[in-house]
Amino acid sequence: MDSVIIVGTLRAYIVINICSKQDFGENSNWQYIPDTIKRYIQMRLRVETAMKVIPVSFGQEGTSMLVHCENLLEHEDNLVAINPKYIQ
Repeated sequence: MDSVIIVGTLRAYIVINICSKQDFGENSNWQYIPDTIKRYIQMRLRVETAMKVIPVSFGQEGTSMLVHCENLLEHEDNLVAINPKYIQ
């Protein structure tokens, strides 16, 4: 499976998601994005098979996303690291 990027947003069509989707050569039509997500969920298909940049509601998924991020950053195998130039 290719990488999947989850973008936390309040709306599926906000500008940052559209820019991210364009960067990855994906359809950034503001109506296509939520329609495709809804259709895949209704058909019980995995949305990540249709798109690499998947907008999600931070309001609904924020807590679990932050916990998962913390687990990745603190993992003993150093799965994710922050470049020191970004640490103040």
